[in-house]
Amino acid sequence: MGTINFEVAALCILLLNFFLFFSRSRLYLQQTRVFLILLLGTTFATVADIITVVMYWNVYRYSTGLLYAANILYYIFQNSVPLVFFIFLLALSGKTGAKRRFAIFLTAFPWMASLSLILTTPVTGWVFSFDPDYGYHRGAVLPLVYAIAFGYTLSGLGVFVRNRMRVSRETRIAIFLFLPFAFSTFIIQFFFPELLLQNLGISLSALIVLLTVQDFGKFTDHGTNLYNRNGLIVQLDLLLQKKRQSTVFLVSLDTVNFLRLVLGPESFSALEREIAGKLFGYAREDRFASLTGQGKFMLVIGDRAGLAVEREQLLRAFMSPWLFRDRLLSLSARICEVAMPEDTSSVPVLFQAQYELTRIQGQYPLNVIIPFGELGLSTTGRYQEISRKINRALITEGLSIVLQPIVSTRTGKTVAAEALVRLSDPSGALISPGEFIPVAEQNGSIHRIGDFVVREACKVYQNLRTRGFSLDYLEVNLSPIQCLQPNLPQRFLAIIREFGLAPQDLCFEITETAANHSPAVMKRNLDALVYAGFTIAVDDFGTGYSNIGGLMDLPFRIVKIDRSLIEAMDRSKNGKLGLEGVVSMFRHMSTQLVAEGVETADQVSRVQEMGIDFIQGYYYSRPVPPEAFMEFLAKEGSVCTG
Repeated sequence: MGTINFEVAALCILLLNFFLFFSRSRLYLQQTRVFLILLLGTTFATVADIITVVMYWNVYRYSTGLLYAANILYYIFQNSVPLVFFIFLLALSGKTGAKRRFAIFLTAFPWMASLSLILTTPVTGWVFSFDPDYGYHRGAVLPLVYAIAFGYTLSGLGVFVRNRMRVSRETRIAIFLFLPFAFSTFIIQFFFPELLLQNLGISLSALIVLLTVQDFGKFTDHGTNLYNRNGLIVQLDLLLQKKRQSTVFLVSLDTVNFLRLVLGPESFSALEREIAGKLFGYAREDRFASLTGQGKFMLVIGDRAGLAVEREQLLRAFMSPWLFRDRLLSLSARICEVAMPEDTSSVPVLFQAQYELTRIQGQYPLNVIIPFGELGLSTTGRYQEISRKINRALITEGLSIVLQPIVSTRTGKTVAAEALVRLSDPSGALISPGEFIPVAEQNGSIHRIGDFVVREACKVYQNLRTRGFSLDYLEVNLSPIQCLQPNLPQRFLAIIREFGLAPQDLCFEITETAANHSPAVMKRNLDALVYAGFTIAVDDFGTGYSNIGGLMDLPFRIVKIDRSLIEAMDRSKNGKLGLEGVVSMFRHMSTQLVAEGVETADQVSRVQEMGIDFIQGYYYSRPVPPEAFMEFLAKEGSVCTG
């Protein structure tokens, strides 16, 4: 047993390491967590070594069992440090992903073997032993335990060298500086056990790593102690890689230039620091904030359980004046809430959304949290992202259609179907029509999408006839933008002729509010479609607040009652009376009625009692691909008309 001078020095350096680790901003990377375990393991080993030496000063006061226990703890911690260092080097090299966890588990077997040797040493004496006079002796297999520890260090170094180009030059230098301290003291203590240098070498090496590899100053805004843009990007990427749902609040102070002018740059920076401290606090792995520009912040919440509290806190912060340096400041902010990955999974989109939030003075309300969807998509990255996916889909067959049956209430058989467009990205993930259709309407690609849907619907209808199925028609949705094209009938006639179909085989759906878009042009074009032989249906009736007079001027023959009216029928007597009024009104106009969103047998029965002609909803089938739709028809049996 040696003196504890070197171990005490090691403990002081480790305390400095802990102070630096916890007092500075850090990224919540795998390597950061492993490095903390490395510090803890070295600290426990150092303390255990000090305890064993102090006990040996008065060895006769302690039982042999207590001496064995203290030394076993020391060897367990001491021989765990090389394994943790090995994993730390793997983390630096990017080799600790989920797919490699089993391989890492296998590499722990030598450590488990050394652990078994250490734990059984009171019986075997293989690692160390005490003689009857309490003399300490090294065991025969102690060199093997050291060899295992040495092997982990060399293995980790080998992985790091092979993947050295993945890390920065600064990181490579730090690791290669780490090794001389760790290796030299390791070898010295092996040959001169009275010199307890190993933990001193590791603690000095850890300090080098902490001041270099684990120095995340370049990811921090030192004025507010929040993450800067680079730190935010790294932390958000980690959340997205873990596929965790998170929420980002974009906070932009109003009249920033005025505040900077009145307060001065230094005082304005102090104000930002105060706002950061009061609103965001200390960074955690599941809650952190970033200063992304002058007076612009992003708050990331990884746990949505407390979202209501976060919203309330943000709004309350700007409801009353701020007391800042003996003056009251009226601060206001524009705040946007973004759900990731639902709204976007792209970090650059967040920066573009924050730019959009303050791009035009007064465009968005102050001190109100607005959803991401209310931002002007044309100037956000999400808009650009969807535009790219639409263009790619039009080239690479990323668009498809699905069909939902329309069933006669008289016969219970499918008489028609609605063709709905679907857009998927290269990964196969579907993008909601409610998101990509508005983008397509803005960038003009809606016309190409519309032509695609009509052509695919005609192809499916032709295939249905070839297989012996008989439907009255297929329905295709028309965007109001499409309805304003002057050559609409000619384009659709050209397409149906390619497949040998007649205009009566297609029914075009328009929304209830479509009449509000250039009513004269809309009526003229729809009249031309009807004159060409196509049928017009009003979709989602009951959701809009359209001019009924304008709607009645359109040449529709079918009205599709929105599911909201069907659900209202179930909820109250007034809802039922309202639906009966709609049915009565259109019945007097000799209009065919379709009930949408019917999901239960009770709804089917009540719809039939009201005299509605057709039913469309999940009760019969969800929208399905064409092949599945044909299987549905085959199971249903013979298909009736009308």
